[in-house]
Amino acid sequence: MRRLGPALVLLAVVTAGCSYFPADGLFGRDGLGRDATRTLADADALALAGEYPKALAGYDAFLKRFSDDDRAPHVRIVRAVVAELIAVRAQLAALRDRPPAYEAEMTRLRQELTARQAEVARLREDLETLKRTDLKMERRRR
Repeated sequence: MRRLGPALVLLAVVTAGCSYFPADGLFGRDGLGRDATRTLADADALALAGEYPKALAGYDAFLKRFSDDDRAPHVRIVRAVVAELIAVRAQLAALRDRPPAYEAEMTRLRQELTARQAEVARLREDLETLKRTDLKMERRRR
């Protein structure tokens, strides 16, 4: 019975400790408590799923914790690509959300372009007419 007391206390401490720590690890979801392979795999999975901001955070966590890892140069490149992708997506969203005034200006510029193309076509036709007239006059002189 005397040995059962300390064992129960130890069991209670272990059980309380397990319930205290979150299910995603001692250091949370940022991967700092995980090994390098798992942290990198998680970041890659997020990138493949299109969760680019979360993937970027995962790559940052990997580089912070495992900067001496052999895969760190590759991860830096992938991180840069993901960061650039996030920036491009932001620019694309800004272009899609452009103001109506932009659309009106684009319509006006398209109309102006069409008018100028018609004018160029008319001037080319006039130039051809002048060339033909010039050739006729030259033939008459001979």
